[in-house]
Amino acid sequence: MVASNAEVESVLQQVKSWPAESRIALARRVLETVEVDSKSVTRELKGPSSEQVLGLWNPGIAAPTDEECAQILAEELRRKHAS
Repeated sequence: MVASNAEVESVLQQVKSWPAESRIALARRVLETVEVDSKSVTRELKGPSSEQVLGLWNPGIAAPTDEECAQILAEELRRKHAS
């Protein structure tokens, strides 16, 4: 059973007037009713793996050498000042 948005809003309106301590206790009890099975959590909910994130930083090509960087900078300076 999935609670409708109206049902959730109704419950929220009822507990808004409760003291913070009571609302926190209710939240804890609700969370205790949720059984988390690590196998049921899908990859989409977890987000990308660490390998995927690291792969974003690794373009698959070698970084330029110091000489190549100096050449790129010199070319860019020539291009900038030529126009």
